[in-house]
Amino acid sequence: MLLQQENSVQCGNVKEGETEVANGEEAGVKQQVGDCKHNKVVLSVEDDTEHKTENCKHNEVVPSVEDDTEQKTEDCKHHAPSGKVGAPNPAMGESLESQIPKSASKSRPKKGGNVLLLHPIFGGSHESVVRGVGEVLAKRGHQVTQIRWRSSLTQEVNSSVKVMTLSPDNSDLRYPYMDRNGTFHPPIPMLWERPRRTWQLPLDVFNIIHAHCQKLLGDTTLLKELEEGHYSVAVVDLIANECSLALAYRLGLPVVGYWGYCYQGSQPGHMGMLQSPGVVPAFMSELGASMTFPDRVLNTLIVLLESIFSVYQLYITDYYIKKLEPEVPDSRQLLRQVDAVVVNSHWLIDYPKLLPPHVQYLGCATCGPPSPLPPNLESWVREAEEGVVVFALGLTGFDASAVPTHIIHSYLSAFSQLKQQVLFKFDPAFLDHVPHNVLVLDWIPQRDILADPNTVLFVTHGGSSSVGEAVYYGVPMVVMPIFADQGDNSRRVVDRGLGVQVDKTEITQHNVLAALNTVLGDDKFRQTAKKFSQLCQKEELGKEVAANWVEKVMHFGHLTYLKPPGTDISLIQYFAIDAYLFLLALALTPSIFLWFFCCRKFSSQAKTDQTTTKQKVH
Repeated sequence: MLLQQENSVQCGNVKEGETEVANGEEAGVKQQVGDCKHNKVVLSVEDDTEHKTENCKHNEVVPSVEDDTEQKTEDCKHHAPSGKVGAPNPAMGESLESQIPKSASKSRPKKGGNVLLLHPIFGGSHESVVRGVGEVLAKRGHQVTQIRWRSSLTQEVNSSVKVMTLSPDNSDLRYPYMDRNGTFHPPIPMLWERPRRTWQLPLDVFNIIHAHCQKLLGDTTLLKELEEGHYSVAVVDLIANECSLALAYRLGLPVVGYWGYCYQGSQPGHMGMLQSPGVVPAFMSELGASMTFPDRVLNTLIVLLESIFSVYQLYITDYYIKKLEPEVPDSRQLLRQVDAVVVNSHWLIDYPKLLPPHVQYLGCATCGPPSPLPPNLESWVREAEEGVVVFALGLTGFDASAVPTHIIHSYLSAFSQLKQQVLFKFDPAFLDHVPHNVLVLDWIPQRDILADPNTVLFVTHGGSSSVGEAVYYGVPMVVMPIFADQGDNSRRVVDRGLGVQVDKTEITQHNVLAALNTVLGDDKFRQTAKKFSQLCQKEELGKEVAANWVEKVMHFGHLTYLKPPGTDISLIQYFAIDAYLFLLALALTPSIFLWFFCCRKFSSQAKTDQTTTKQKVH
């Protein structure tokens, strides 16, 4: 790890220059020398162990390990000597620094680093989640820049994070789902119409990969601007975003990956999470933790199909990456090199599974102390004597023009028969009739309303953030999954006793009302949600945990010592199939030899007996 801080100050009558600390063959941490009487130089590598070296009068070098990378010295009369970060300690054995792989050297600001947030062309709600982590980092003194892509759902933001909105050149309409200005229009109607499976995506969606890579890796003006930003670390939204990993590699940055779903699938498999399909449900399989034989067969089939889909996607991505940046490794290598992964889920929602130490579940990355409700909404909530039901379909499903009309009518008809009041997040322009107990708003403070004790039920599409917020604030759910991981989340909600599911293809007034009454009429859902909420709220906030990991990678670079070796070996090696075959061969060799020996012996004896018999006959 190479950190540099260059300064020159006056120390008494002697001008102190840069004190350099070498790490192996690298020139290492340069320390500022300030005014001091005892000349104590503090080197930072994050550990509590102190090593002291005496030199001339009152001269100490103390490598300490703290998150803070500032090195300070007080008034002195002599130059501080150079020393090594993480010098061996007899009590500790090998130095910490020797365990930390050397990464590309990048100078970092004295009081903070520069953080780059990267998303695929359609980041959806992930943009706000990752930006929330960026805002925590900004409060800690770091400079944070987010690169997002213009879409029809893009909203203006007021944030301490610098937001850069990009758009590809699509003046010739070469890229699907984009207009001539490069604005991406998510195919939300298709999400309502198609089954919730990855391979149900139309193949032309892969053309978006070209648009993404071409802008990130082929725009020389953008690359120059990013190089001049002197970034310290990249936070990459990992879903179908290998081009951003290539950009981070091009800039020489360590990477913290963000995974916005329960941690499973082909991409996590490349990052050290290889799990048996007989144990861990596949991504978008909607299977439970306890699988029957037919479930395991289906799960294995889904894993195989997803693997084929992933191979095709990575092949296309690698074609464009190699075309633009030939020196960048292929996508599989880029995924294996991700230094840490933060997962926007909680063990109270997801099923237990084996994870490597560089993968961290955040809990709820969007949760925290709620803000006061707007006055008008506050008074409306207080008037709801039987409680409030909240209906919201998140960013993926919330395009009023795309939601099938019969679904909205079924929900409104069912809501009209409840004694609770209903807060309905939707565009009023698309509604011709609204029941008396329903308040329609095109935007709601979802987190704050879920945190209100008068909220008794949440009707949701089952996105990770929505489910996480409902669990954190103790609100039972009726889940109507639309696409992607939402079916997986819904299955987990049902298995945990936090709510029930309704299928988007079977929505009727009767089905919706039955689901609502099931959750509202059975106190066990409320009690389970309350228990889970208490467990969640005793933990550190998810965005704080994510920020801690970003700072750890920022300070120490590539955390290869946290990764299992399974990230860079074949499946045959990972499951020791070659070793088992070798041992089987060793075990069978004597048996085979003995069998051949016996066969030859019996054959020889039979021939001898046959010859003897013939001689007797003659």
